[in-house]
Amino acid sequence: MKVIYMGTPLFSLAPLKALKEHGFDIAMLITQPDRRRGRKMQITYSELKTYALENDIEVFQPEDVNSPDSIEKIKNTEADVIVVASYGQIIKEEILYMKKYHAINIHASLLPKYRGAAPVQAAIINEDEVTGITLMKMAKGLDTGNILMTREIAIADDDTADTLTMKLSNLGAEMIVEYLSGLDALDEGTPQDDAKSSYVKMIKKEDAFIDFSESASKIEHIIRAMQPWPVAFTTYKDENMKIFKADIVKASSDADAGTILNVNEDGILVKCKDDAIIISEVQMPNKKRMKVSDYIRGNKIEIGERLGDR
Repeated sequence: MKVIYMGTPLFSLAPLKALKEHGFDIAMLITQPDRRRGRKMQITYSELKTYALENDIEVFQPEDVNSPDSIEKIKNTEADVIVVASYGQIIKEEILYMKKYHAINIHASLLPKYRGAAPVQAAIINEDEVTGITLMKMAKGLDTGNILMTREIAIADDDTADTLTMKLSNLGAEMIVEYLSGLDALDEGTPQDDAKSSYVKMIKKEDAFIDFSESASKIEHIIRAMQPWPVAFTTYKDENMKIFKADIVKASSDADAGTILNVNEDGILVKCKDDAIIISEVQMPNKKRMKVSDYIRGNKIEIGERLGDR
C-alpha cells in the first residue's frame, strides 16, 4: 500500500517509522516549512524531515497545502491513502477524498472528547485517568470525522505532556499499522456523538501562569501539562519563576493562596486553595533549570512572602 504521510512535530515520527518498517511504501512526506529555532534562530530540520531524508522519502513543504500547486502535486502523487498525524494546517475536502481510502487522522484523544489543538494537555489538566488514540476518517470540520478505531492508555501520576505525547505517538504507530494492514475496502467508520464533544484551543504562554487560588491538585496537573512548552510559571519579586516539578502536600493554614509556608532543601512550600504544593525544580530569568535546593544556596526566599503577585 502506498501512503502519503502528513505530519510535523515529534508526535508524528513514530507512526511514520512504523509504516516504513512494516513495508508500507511512503510515496511522500508533507510537512510544515523549516522554521528558525533556538537562541541563534538557525534553520534546523525537524526529526520527521531528517528521518525522511535519511530513508529516501520525498519531502514536500508547502506554505499552504491547499494552494492550487499543492493540490496538483498531491493529486499527481500515486498513493492509496493519506495518513495525517498533527500536520498543522487545515486540509481542504478536495485533498481528503482524493485517494482510494481517503485521509485518516491519528488523533491524540478519545474522540469526541477533546477535539482541537491541545488534547494531551487537556487530558492532564482535567485530571483524567485515561486518554488514548482515535483513528478518524477525516472530513470537513475540526476532528469531526467518523471513528475508525480507538484504544486507551492510563495517564501516569508523573506524566507530563511530553512523556504522554510520546506514549500516544507509539500507540498511534501500532494502531495505524494494524488498521492499514487489514484494510481491503473503504471503511466509513462510526459517526461521533457531537453532544459529547468538547473543543480545546491551542496552548498559549499566558495559559501557563499559575493561579494559586486553584486547588493543589489542579496546579500540580497544570505544571505537568505545560511541559515541555510553554512551562508553568509564577512571579517572585517581579520576576518570572518557571516551575518544572511540584508535589501535593497536605497543609492546614489560614494564609492567603500563594503564600510561602516554608523553604528548605526539599523545596518551596506554597499555600493553594486547599492544601499546598512543594516546588522542587525552578528556573529564574537568564538562569539554568535547577533544584530549589541549589537555588536557595545563593538566593534567599522568605517564609511569608507571596508567589504569583503581578
